[in-house]
Amino acid sequence: MTDTIKLYHVYSKLPVYEIKGIQCHDIHISWFVKDRVEPPAPYEILINHYDPQAGHVIHPQNAVKELFTIEEADAFSAYLTRSKIDATPIIKAAELPIEMNRAGFLEFAVGEASGFYRASEEDDYDLPFTVWGYFDAKDQYVGAWSEKVTNPEIDRTQKMLEQAIALGLRKKAKPEALRAIAQQLVEKGYHVTIGK
Repeated sequence: MTDTIKLYHVYSKLPVYEIKGIQCHDIHISWFVKDRVEPPAPYEILINHYDPQAGHVIHPQNAVKELFTIEEADAFSAYLTRSKIDATPIIKAAELPIEMNRAGFLEFAVGEASGFYRASEEDDYDLPFTVWGYFDAKDQYVGAWSEKVTNPEIDRTQKMLEQAIALGLRKKAKPEALRAIAQQLVEKGYHVTIGK
């Protein structure tokens, strides 16, 4: 029976997406239909071993409600192509029926570098159904954040300041005290180069 029912995923990559000031590149987005009330076909057909009494039945129900019909996938792909989102769509047939242990994207964890791109909240969005996209850029975000944070010059300067505080540097230190601390830092091997 599922041979006659076709539903689809829509994917794309955002060439550049900024997350909390960090530029991430080629971010994979899994687009999904949000707020669909009824499934595109009966759950019994779309979900393998469907059990409406199962305690977790809401999860696979949400997963199938997030899939696109071919008309929705085509319309959304056309929107992506003309929109400011700058993401080339890829339509892929969903493997049906899905298993009872599947969940929808809205149930995925979100955090520092994973979350939802609310396409249907863009100013130019003109489709009659709501679409969001799930992205997870943790690897890129953490890598970029680490590069930003671990700068050898900044690390050395921070260590020097920590040493200066340990040697007695205070907010209103007198020039003689600052000179004594500077001398001890030079003796520890610190050198200051003033760049232009």
